[in-house]
Amino acid sequence: QAISRKPASGPLHIAASRLSLLLAQHSDALNEAQEASRLEPQKADSWIALAEVQRTLAMYEEAEQSYKKAVETDRSVAFAHLRLGEAYAEWGRFDEAEGEFSQALSLAPDDSRIYVAFGMFIESRGRTDEAVELLVHGSRVDRSKVGATLALSRLYSKMGRSGEAANLLKSGLERAPYLISDLYDPADVGTLTEVPRSAVDLLIALGDIQRYQADWAAALDSYQSAIKVAPGRVDGYLALGEAYEIQGGIADARTQFETARQLSPGSAQVNLALADWYRDRWDWAEAERMYRTAMEASPADIRGYLGLADLLRSQGRFQEARTALEAGVGIVPSSSTAFVALGNWLRTRAEIPAAETAYRWAIRLNRADPAGFLALGELLQARGLRLEALLLLQQTVSLAPTSSAARLSLGSWYELERNWEAAESEYRAAIALSPNDPVGYLRLGDLFQAIDRPGDSGAQYQRALALAPGSAMANVAMGDWYIANLDRKVTIQTAAQAFEDAKATARQTLPGSEAHDFIDHLSTGVDDLQSGNVEGAYQHFEQAIAIDPDSVLPYLAMGQWYRLVAGVPAAEQAYQLAIETVPADVAAYIRLGRLYQQTTRPEDAKAQFERAVQVAPGLPEPFLAMGDELRQQGDWAGAEQAYRSAIEVAPGDVSGYASLGTLLWAQGNQREALAEFGRAVVAGITVEASVCGPGRLPDLDRAHSFTEGDTTAALDAGAWRCRWEYRPWSTMAVPTTLGG
Repeated sequence: QAISRKPASGPLHIAASRLSLLLAQHSDALNEAQEASRLEPQKADSWIALAEVQRTLAMYEEAEQSYKKAVETDRSVAFAHLRLGEAYAEWGRFDEAEGEFSQALSLAPDDSRIYVAFGMFIESRGRTDEAVELLVHGSRVDRSKVGATLALSRLYSKMGRSGEAANLLKSGLERAPYLISDLYDPADVGTLTEVPRSAVDLLIALGDIQRYQADWAAALDSYQSAIKVAPGRVDGYLALGEAYEIQGGIADARTQFETARQLSPGSAQVNLALADWYRDRWDWAEAERMYRTAMEASPADIRGYLGLADLLRSQGRFQEARTALEAGVGIVPSSSTAFVALGNWLRTRAEIPAAETAYRWAIRLNRADPAGFLALGELLQARGLRLEALLLLQQTVSLAPTSSAARLSLGSWYELERNWEAAESEYRAAIALSPNDPVGYLRLGDLFQAIDRPGDSGAQYQRALALAPGSAMANVAMGDWYIANLDRKVTIQTAAQAFEDAKATARQTLPGSEAHDFIDHLSTGVDDLQSGNVEGAYQHFEQAIAIDPDSVLPYLAMGQWYRLVAGVPAAEQAYQLAIETVPADVAAYIRLGRLYQQTTRPEDAKAQFERAVQVAPGLPEPFLAMGDELRQQGDWAGAEQAYRSAIEVAPGDVSGYASLGTLLWAQGNQREALAEFGRAVVAGITVEASVCGPGRLPDLDRAHSFTEGDTTAALDAGAWRCRWEYRPWSTMAVPTTLGG
């Protein structure tokens, strides 16, 4: 209506363009922006608006030209340089990006937004000290705005300096409790959040840091204070609900999420949080409804499409999942995240070339996002192109030196190559980058367990649990640890003797006072063990580690083993807690079923596997677990059907072919078994090689060139090699025979 009354108004056409983008009406958005630039070509805002639309639609060359026209039109407009710098960073043109940020800062040295954007860019390039300096200055140039304070606190927290981060936020609360935050940028049409208020932002950020410090009482108090400051905003309720959920307070969490929904039923942020919540509770119908509601509320928000697609895939609704992914790609064609998700889906359907294309397109769209590089590197590694994968993962680390995900993937590469020291180094680097993220500790714990260091492994799992006590992943890992070490119990007497040896060594190698404290902690720890105070003993062992970590670690491991006296009950409790916390977590059902298998409770095991199939009929792991159980019970036909179901839902996963081949081989059907092993190789998945006897060495190169059509010739020629395939969700190594 406004445009009909004043058709020559450039700002009105810009507003219409932004609204059209939010509604995913791309053609209208582009037309309105072009009209604004035609009507007022002398104004930088018109060209910036056009560039934003072109950038969203992946029209990168046109977007660059529009940004440059904005700069040429009015060289004093710092915002044009800022947005062009952000675009260059996204496109991987880092030197040009830094130049634009510098130019923006020189034009507007008092604009804290520029310090925030420039500082985070510099941090992403691995220059943390410079980033801190920029953000510190940004927090001082305009004390009425808190964007730089929030960014600096997050950076401090990421660096492990949580105390400084908390103090910074507290000082910010004292300085500017109710001012408008500068984080909201009206020109950023991709931002689909409400205008934040500084007090709420600061309180929620403070609560996040306190949560990472495991100070749950303080964190809950901060979130509740955020709600009191602005009871009409949903942010505080969502943060409080998430905290309750992590702690295992399911009912309290639900109350907070539902309150947020009542306050803002059309908010994409709220509906996405509720969708994830219902999915974890195994309420598929309600989760799907929430995802679709989020998509309707914010058609240009890619998260709804990706969440819905993942939900549909887990239910076995593959075509619907693909449709949702392709719709997401069409809605936001510049989203590298959407292409990575599409590639992941294609990979599970064994469409390997198409998946590779999707990953490469994601890299082309955003060279500053490590996700595309990581996904492509993992795909190439799975196809046996190990050197290419290594180069790609190393490039990811160089592009995103502060990405813990990049370090974790590179560590996985080294782990598969059995380069344990390099893998440990990468995992520790990931932990150093994100000390509050439990995933790094879990991966390091898995590595220690694989190389026979169960004491160290248990310690890492405990750290992950301390960060996220309600995490299904952490509880499952802890349960796995109990089970893996059931046959490695050490008696009190053995542990006590080991500690006596450690004391003697300490007296010879440590200074007097340290030796005294070291021995005191060890003695007290052993006394606690003998009296049954396992937790007290563990605390003393931890303090001994702080004094002399190199000497104590092996003895601490023996103390940890003693905790396994409770073995099976402890593992069962951990798995059941994981199920209670996240009823839709399929791994917990499978692990609990495996536990029942080992303790000769076949019916209980079968019941857990059946629940796993119900929870995730679109994933292969439940069918594989069920097949293994049926095979143990002598139900060969049922096992074969389960394995074939696993292959049907995930034709790109080697495990189904390997399990079916092993079953057929045991039945004496060697030719069909060999064909299944051949299909596993054709799927492009490499398996760990192992020497299978004197003079029978693995031949990976020949295995890579093996194709399905060669099975009969390979069998007739008698060209055999032995392989061992490790399934992360299984406690046994399955011998797999492949044609040479």
